[in-house]
Amino acid sequence: GILAAAEAAVRSALPAGALHAPDGPGSMLVLAHDADGSALARTLTQAVAASATHHGAPLRAAAGVAEHPRDGDTPEALLAHADGQLFAARAEGLPLA
Repeated sequence: GILAAAEAAVRSALPAGALHAPDGPGSMLVLAHDADGSALARTLTQAVAASATHHGAPLRAAAGVAEHPRDGDTPEALLAHADGQLFAARAEGLPLA
């Protein structure tokens, strides 16, 4: 279905060595070493938009970004920061905040 196509597009757009894990339906966590987080998030949201359409409209994705050590030193702090960025992006109707 549509979510499977979007998830496959994200996986295919990940840089070599990046790790990913599901985080609920239609949600994925990505860990990429030495990557520009904002650039990677743009690449992934564009991959989703190109992956499928729903009633003729491209899919839209939002991404939250956290970079170590700038945004936190623990997995919990990084995830909290990325979640905050994701919710801000969604509230503004943007792929990234």
